[in-house]
Amino acid sequence: MAYPAFLQTGTSSAPGTPPAANVFPDGNFTFEACLYIQGFFNPGSYADSQTSQIIALSEGPPGFCFFIRALASGAIEFQNYNGGANFFTGAGIVKVGRWFHLAVVYDWTGRTYYVYINGQQVYQTAITVALRDCRNIALGVATSARNNNNLIGAIDEARMWPTARTPAQISANWNRPNAALLADGQITAATCVGCWDFDTPMLAGLAICLDASGRHWDLASSFSALHRGQQGPASFLTGYLTTPTTLSTVS
Repeated sequence: MAYPAFLQTGTSSAPGTPPAANVFPDGNFTFEACLYIQGFFNPGSYADSQTSQIIALSEGPPGFCFFIRALASGAIEFQNYNGGANFFTGAGIVKVGRWFHLAVVYDWTGRTYYVYINGQQVYQTAITVALRDCRNIALGVATSARNNNNLIGAIDEARMWPTARTPAQISANWNRPNAALLADGQITAATCVGCWDFDTPMLAGLAICLDASGRHWDLASSFSALHRGQQGPASFLTGYLTTPTTLSTVS
């Protein structure tokens, strides 16, 4: 029986073994995850208040690469720190209190950025700026005072690819868990930057979310940040996406 969710409540989550080189050498990437947004932080003095951070990546030397976050308007925001390019989907994309699958594709080769919700494209725009060197991940955690709003909600079945996944690949796999993509050979150490299903119980005395891709990009966090939802049924689609799940803290 799976533990379906990772709940981030404001404490730090970072890779236990960060990569030694840029994880997106061609400038292309795809990030996918099943998300449950419960609410939004208000940072106070900043104009872009009421946000909930999904993921941020930083450079090898201290610096920032990009972040993706949900806004209270229901939009998904992407910011590339290389030049400060921001992209916003339309309002109402994110539904608070319901599971949904998000896929974000930065196709530098094709100079296009895409957003998919539950396998369907909802946004695209041209891009003109490459990504910076990306090496360090913060999943569900903000990485600077400027975007200091951590996720209020849950992340499950997260995966990152060093390629721009195609519409056919996303539509065929959005409702499939990481284990299925590992089994059919889509996720390997060569094809995937990392994948985290959060199904592995916390190791003795440690709060570690294991990376199953073979790259060993394990996420380490404090106990106060790791929570589990209800033990869900085997069906990823019916268990996670169509039924709002009650999230509960691990004792």
